Amino acid sequence: MPPPESPLPPGVLIGEEISPVYNSKYFYMYFYPARPGETLANHYQILVKVGWGVSSTVWLARDLQG
Repeated sequence: MPPPESPLPPGVLIGEEISPVYNSKYFYMYFYPARPGETLANHYQILVKVGWGVSSTVWLARDLQG
């Protein structure tokens, strides 16, 4: 399957990234910096961010083996 097209140009901040208290250096120490189009464990392809909160982010992914 071809990688998904990103609905936003690279570098556009969304979700928690636009919060004045968000610090990517701090969060990347504790959370995986998922990116649309990336494949995890040769099994799941990350498609889009669907939500975020204080301690988590939810991503929609495609099962490449199912």
